[in-house]
Amino acid sequence: MPAEGSSEWHEFLVRLHAAVEAHAIVAVTDAAGVITHANDRFCEISGYAREELVGKTHKTINSGYHTREFFAELWATIGSGRIWRGAICNRAKSGKKYWVDSTIVPFLGPDGKPTQYIALRTEITRLKEIEEALGRLTRDLEMRVEQRTSELALVNAALQHEMEERRIVSEKVAQRESLYRLLFQSVTDYFYTVNVADGHADGTQHTEGCETVTGYSPAEFAADPLLWIKMVVPEDRAAVEAQAMAALAGHTPPPLEHRIRRKNGELRWIRNTIVVRRDGEGRVANYDGIISDITQARLAADEIRRLNQDLELRVAERTAQLEAASDQLHILFANAPVGISWVEWGDPDVYHLNDRFCQIVGLSPREAESFENLVRATHPDDRAHQQHLIDELRAGLRDRYAMEKRYVHADGRIVWANLTVAVLRDSGGRITQQFAMAEDITERRAAEDRVRRSEARFRRFVENANEILYSLTGDGHYLYVSPIWTARLGHPVEQIVGRHVSEFVHPEDLATFSAFLEQVLRSGRSTTSVEYRALHADGRWRWHASSGAVYRDEAGERLYMGVARDITERKRNQEQLRAALEQREELARIIHRSPSVVVLWTAAPGWPVAFISENISTYGYTAEEFLEGRVGFVDIMHPEDKKRVADEVAAHAAAGHLEYAQEYRIVTRTGAVRWIDDRTLVRVDEVGAVTHHEGILTDITERKASEQREAESRERDMRTAREVQRHLLPDRFPDTSELDIGNLYVPTRHIGGDYYDFFEIAPRQWAFVIADVSGKGASAALVMAACRTALRIEAKRQPSPAALMQAVNRLIHGDVPPGMFISMIYGVLDLERRTFTFSRAGHEVPLVVRVATGEIERPAPSGLAIGFDDGTLFDAILEQETIALLPGDVIALYTDGITETLSATEEEFGRHRLEEVLLKHRHGTALDLTEAIEQAVTEFAGIGFQGDDRTVVVIRAR
Repeated sequence: MPAEGSSEWHEFLVRLHAAVEAHAIVAVTDAAGVITHANDRFCEISGYAREELVGKTHKTINSGYHTREFFAELWATIGSGRIWRGAICNRAKSGKKYWVDSTIVPFLGPDGKPTQYIALRTEITRLKEIEEALGRLTRDLEMRVEQRTSELALVNAALQHEMEERRIVSEKVAQRESLYRLLFQSVTDYFYTVNVADGHADGTQHTEGCETVTGYSPAEFAADPLLWIKMVVPEDRAAVEAQAMAALAGHTPPPLEHRIRRKNGELRWIRNTIVVRRDGEGRVANYDGIISDITQARLAADEIRRLNQDLELRVAERTAQLEAASDQLHILFANAPVGISWVEWGDPDVYHLNDRFCQIVGLSPREAESFENLVRATHPDDRAHQQHLIDELRAGLRDRYAMEKRYVHADGRIVWANLTVAVLRDSGGRITQQFAMAEDITERRAAEDRVRRSEARFRRFVENANEILYSLTGDGHYLYVSPIWTARLGHPVEQIVGRHVSEFVHPEDLATFSAFLEQVLRSGRSTTSVEYRALHADGRWRWHASSGAVYRDEAGERLYMGVARDITERKRNQEQLRAALEQREELARIIHRSPSVVVLWTAAPGWPVAFISENISTYGYTAEEFLEGRVGFVDIMHPEDKKRVADEVAAHAAAGHLEYAQEYRIVTRTGAVRWIDDRTLVRVDEVGAVTHHEGILTDITERKASEQREAESRERDMRTAREVQRHLLPDRFPDTSELDIGNLYVPTRHIGGDYYDFFEIAPRQWAFVIADVSGKGASAALVMAACRTALRIEAKRQPSPAALMQAVNRLIHGDVPPGMFISMIYGVLDLERRTFTFSRAGHEVPLVVRVATGEIERPAPSGLAIGFDDGTLFDAILEQETIALLPGDVIALYTDGITETLSATEEEFGRHRLEEVLLKHRHGTALDLTEAIEQAVTEFAGIGFQGDDRTVVVIRAR
């Protein structure tokens, strides 16, 4: 330190004065307390100009918070020449109160009395607020501990009272045997008697209640005389045996509490109370015992001990808990899985926002403090409803509200949130604090949408199925019938529910149907179907075949769910076929003239042919060859179809199908291949065993050839459309030494909606675009073509990417089908300024790789996908951003076909894997990067199905 009086000492004092002025609030007063000097910091914190303070006392900034005694003690201290330290609450010119930590130093004159005072102050308003918050938390926690202590005391007293009453009741029951025997049937305890002869047990009788407590019946105790000791856990058997021996010796032992294993293995606590009975000569004749299940009482006692121990521990730890409460609250607030907003209303308002709240609403903490910003982030369709709730809240009509609402996130996503808002009011009804909790339910809403779509698909299936779906109670009343009932049988559905099947099943078939229903309800599923006649609304009877299974409703009742199909035509055909078989000659004439071959196979190994029509000669074979076994039907089947046909037959048999159709090829005698449509009916005997298969074979070779030609034509058209779409994409890179561009485009087998482009719009200015249309097929390709045309037209007209996107949205909005939209990034690379200016319409965030540092930036200006609206919301949300580029930096644009590629385990490739590839190969060329991305995505997907186009554009400014 320099010597006093030197020039260095003077310079040191100047610097010290400057430091104090910059840090502290400084005021100098005379002996009467009149301010003679106020520094800039004093003026700034109080809001008064210096001329408004100098010449005045500190009453100018008195807040009225402190008592007169407080200031009297302050003046007594400094007036005696001592330094005063403490915290003072002042009032600024605006009326806002603020706290300062003050040190007042008196300067004494020759007479030892103060001549002036210097006050050095530091603002501590925020610290005082935190102390007050901690005080509130401390008082709340103390109140909760006292409340919990009171509750535990009440519980303990209640349990002690209950245990004392139980002891008194047990004593009275032991004294009054006759009353006990009457009462014991109505409680869970049970009674037993042990007969005694010559000091030994001679038989035991147990009442029926033994099964409730032990799980064993009286008969089981009688069958096993040692069961009474076997059910006791090994650790307690010695005590139980000692109690029994005391009773046999004529002593009445005290009640014994011990454990048993019930028949089902459950561990229970019981109390065994014994009373000894003597005969006229004083010998032990028998002793009676009562077994009481005290498991719950033991558990309650254990709970009391545990609660008492817990209470003692909580009281011992209370001080530490109170000290940690603030930190715990902060951790909970900061790390809560839901968004929390806490506003202390005042002048100004004080905001407390956790990070999760800001993430959900898509705003920074500073932005989220503005109510106007929150309104702008709210989806336009939800603003009116929330404003109505807010108006009711502020009018005092409600103290809370909850709603599900949408936020338009900064990255363009729509975020669903469950928002709950509550307020606290003062005695005058004015709001003092407002709390808001926001839970991100986007995934839940998406899952609910998927469930609704699934339910809608199931409903469409039920309502449009050709078979009748119905449900019955166990006694045969209809609970549900599908709408197809009306089309098949004419009755309106509402006239069926609640009525009995006997009203719709032919009387002659009712017994068969009832037996079938009973068998299914008993076994759980039908192995065969039942055939019966069902009543049509016009009075006719239709043949139906039905199968089904059992399910349980919410109450656990067994119900029947059945599927019925109309087999009237089949029954008619079967009757005709059966009649024809009885008249063999007539059948032969009919069948042999038919263009279809009829075959009857016997259900035996090798499926021998029992009958085949003579028109099998159409294929070069004779009926005798099959009937004599020289040719088997499998022998003429095409080798590539044999296993498939066998597997299909086995599957139909396992499912109990009595009719089914197959298509396969046969080889004629000349070696020609013909396609066959085989309609098979299964014959069963009276017990349901399969005896024969009836097949009607029709040549469908020409139809199959036509289908093949049509499929080939569709594939040619699809290839042509894909080729046209590829021609819309750029076929060569810009010829410039300042740009290195690489691209990856891997379309799906369908017509896709991915599009990328790059073209020069001005000297040394290149436009780059990448886009993705939701959906696939011709509609997606047409929308993308329209978008490309509009973009190319507007590219040189519009001065900025944002203006171009707004123009394109207005041009094509009306042409975008409902439910379809376009995500896009459009940017301009300025080689002169080495900048990339772009806008993003709901597309994947671009990746900027800083090659020199190995860092990745993810600029995400907000924007809504193109086609959602006519521009009202689109223009308001769309933002534009400019990135400065260094030599070698890489920009990667891509579609979600890259990040959403699935592996064999249905895991997504994700953006983090794409970033890893870009970082690993950042020193390579743009072509190296795209090839590395293609290899990584292909290896990740394996042989999995490619569900979407994969597109990447890599740009490096040299």
